[in-house]
Amino acid sequence: MAYEEKLRQAVEDIFIIYDTDDSKTLELDEAKNFFTDLFDQMGEKIPDNAHEIILNSIDRNGDGKLSKEELFYILKEACPE
Repeated sequence: MAYEEKLRQAVEDIFIIYDTDDSKTLELDEAKNFFTDLFDQMGEKIPDNAHEIILNSIDRNGDGKLSKEELFYILKEACPE
């Protein structure tokens, strides 16, 4: 499986877990859970005010939500092959 396919599958897996209302986007509360778990896995605590800052920095279309494509592209930029 190619790198981009693996990355897309990872994004799908994230949405299966965190998109609890099955809206195909992560709203702020869902994104908070994802960011909190991500930082916990790194042994770090994310400051309460950082969730919205992170979401806004990833939210390319400004709708206040995180789409699969937005998450895919930020991960691809942060972790190139």
